[in-house]
Amino acid sequence: MSERTQRHASAVVVHHSTVDRNLHRYWIRLAPDDEFRHEFGVTAFSEEDALAILARMVFAGQAMPDVLEVRADVDVRDLDQGHVTPNMGPPNWRGVWYPKGFDTDLL
Repeated sequence: MSERTQRHASAVVVHHSTVDRNLHRYWIRLAPDDEFRHEFGVTAFSEEDALAILARMVFAGQAMPDVLEVRADVDVRDLDQGHVTPNMGPPNWRGVWYPKGFDTDLL
């Protein structure tokens, strides 16, 4: 477990975070439909794990569109800074981090 300490006025706030070194950030692009493009950021142990998380958390038993591209170990600084980064959650925990709203507990 790592700790990071920040000072806010006279208070000290300690943030605890556990980052598994076996996790990878994936950028997944699925076939678009008539409504919108399907691009997702997922942190997972493997590509298979990332696709399983996407199927469970986003599509919830519905048919998932065809996978067009999977980029492993994506650097979030390379993503659209005007749209993606303001609309993403923390990419250091296992789960869907882009777009926001699919970051519920995986347990």
